[in-house]
Amino acid sequence: MILPFDAVFSETPRLFALIIGINVYKIKHKALLGAVPDGKAFETYLMKRLRVPKDHIITLFNDEATRTEIIKGFRKLRDNPKIKEGDPIFIFFAGHGSQKSVPPGWGLGSPNVPMEVILPYDCGAVNKENPKGVEPIPDHTIGILIDEIAAKKGTNIVSTFCDLLKYFSFSPRLHIDCCI
Repeated sequence: MILPFDAVFSETPRLFALIIGINVYKIKHKALLGAVPDGKAFETYLMKRLRVPKDHIITLFNDEATRTEIIKGFRKLRDNPKIKEGDPIFIFFAGHGSQKSVPPGWGLGSPNVPMEVILPYDCGAVNKENPKGVEPIPDHTIGILIDEIAAKKGTNIVSTFCDLLKYFSFSPRLHIDCCI
C-alpha cells in the first residue's frame, strides 16, 4: 500500500532534511524560476504541516549551494548526533541536472553510457582549488554520500534523486521519488 507523504512522516517529529534549491548559477547555466521557491515551500511544509523543528533542516539556496557546501550538507546529516538510527531523512534537490562521460578508471560499466550529475551553484567556476572549473556532482558520489548516511543512521531515507539506486549497497527501504 502506498501512503501519502505526510502520512508516512506525520507520526514522528524526528524527521531531518537537506533541502537544496538553485535558481541562479555563478556561470554558464540558464537561470531557473521554481527551484528555490519549491525548496522553500517544502521547508515550510515540513515545519508547519509536519512540525519539523527548523534545526532539523539544512537549507542551501542559490550561492549557498556550492559543491563543497552540498557535500558538507550530506556529511552533516551523517554526523548529526541528534539523528538516531531509523529516523526519517529527506534529501531534496531542485536545480539543473545533466549527464557527463564516466571518467576512465571509475569502473562503472560502459564508458559510452553517461553518468547523471547535479550542477552545484559554482559548477564550472575556476578558482585556485579548481583551475579547470568546479565539477558537477556525479550520481555515484551522491550514492556514496547517501550510503554513508545509511550506514550510520539507517536506511529510512527519501530522496528526490533518481537513477542512483543501482549504486547503493543497502536495503530497499531507500525511496527515490523523482528525476534530476
